[in-house]
Amino acid sequence: MTMTVVSFLRSSFLLVSCLALLGAFLTVTAFSPAAPQQRGAATPEPTAAFATVRTPPRLLSTKCFISSNDNHQDGVLTRRSAMQQSVAATLGVVSTFGTSALSPAQAAYIDPSTDMPRITDRVYLEVQIGDEPSLGRLEIGLFGDLMPRAVANFKDLCATNAYAGTTFYRVLSDYNIQGGAVGDVSGKTSTTPVWEPDNYNLRHNVAGLVSYARATPTGGADSRFFINIKDDAGWADSRYAAFGIVTGTGLKTVVQQVEKVKVQTPKNRPLIDVKITASGVL
Repeated sequence: MTMTVVSFLRSSFLLVSCLALLGAFLTVTAFSPAAPQQRGAATPEPTAAFATVRTPPRLLSTKCFISSNDNHQDGVLTRRSAMQQSVAATLGVVSTFGTSALSPAQAAYIDPSTDMPRITDRVYLEVQIGDEPSLGRLEIGLFGDLMPRAVANFKDLCATNAYAGTTFYRVLSDYNIQGGAVGDVSGKTSTTPVWEPDNYNLRHNVAGLVSYARATPTGGADSRFFINIKDDAGWADSRYAAFGIVTGTGLKTVVQQVEKVKVQTPKNRPLIDVKITASGVL
């Protein structure tokens, strides 16, 4: 009788132990975060080499750009790199600056469609396509209160005529035009110093906004910039620092004319030079 009871207790203990292990496995599986899948593409393994991520997870356009490295084609974000950044954002990968991805509640977004920052300074760029007459002045209002460091840098470059001789080296129809690579007409680099923008708070939801391009895969800025062509450029939110906006008729008379230039794919480089012939402060 005693042996029967002992045998029964042993069997019960083993059964309970197995059930406990199974329950623990199912709990871990159920609450493990799953990386987002892109149709027709395998999800890459997250690595510490991802570019700095400052946005909540979202689908990234494959036409947004940052500096060249082994994951990018001359600054154009590749599909694999886009997925890597999306995965990094989802998993909260820590950047090389030691900050993790911001959630929507943490991000201090400013919506320029309803709350446009105050323009404190004005500059201009003279733009010419090929050998045609100048398109005229592209006037830009700068947000000195919101972005004092970014504005001081851009204003100084314009005041010293540093942009003269640079080009708009990439044209992405319906997205943006990119230019201002001092010392390198290819747009791959700039000879100006690299520095960190004031913040990344201004949303990219108004056509004509002017933002700095990334100087390195992990952030920073130099002289290179891009101009929104359309109101919706959400892929740039928290990744690129907007610091000004095209004013007057410049969006129609200059930016949209540059947008029509024929380009060579896949780098979207204009087939004829789109030059900045002069710059200055108004």
